[in-house]
Amino acid sequence: MKSQFRTRRIALVGALTLTMSLTAGLALAQNNASGDKSTGGVGYTQMSGFAARGSFNAHHTPNNPDTDMGQVNFDGIGPAGLISYKGTVDCYNRLSDNSARFSGVVTESNDPMMRGFFEVVVADNGTPGRNGDLISQRLLTMPAGSDCGTADPARPVESGNLVVHH
Repeated sequence: MKSQFRTRRIALVGALTLTMSLTAGLALAQNNASGDKSTGGVGYTQMSGFAARGSFNAHHTPNNPDTDMGQVNFDGIGPAGLISYKGTVDCYNRLSDNSARFSGVVTESNDPMMRGFFEVVVADNGTPGRNGDLISQRLLTMPAGSDCGTADPARPVESGNLVVHH
């Protein structure tokens, strides 16, 4: 009788230890997951008809609050000449398997009037040069909010590539 009880107790302790180890391993794997991100270096034509180019790296780490981060760098030709800005991403929102929106604060610009915030929306529609990747970027006077903005990706990528990872 004692032998059966002892065998059951050892089996139960072993099963509990295995369950706890698996649970801890799953939690660790989730916290170390790479998460959603968008990267790219692209050329496109702005809605104004002027050429623009941008590079970006924006991401979110799951199960880790306040981890939306990254950088953007955009240049465009306008009526007054070259306009450029750099910014830090503080909001990332994956909209679908192939699109994302991110926003943040302009940290540097060649125009003192170009301060404030930015919003970028991207759609990864496949291989570079085919299927029509899309981008939109705009400057804002106020933060974009918890949804990272409202714009839709509208301008076709003409050179370079962008990727939405998940």
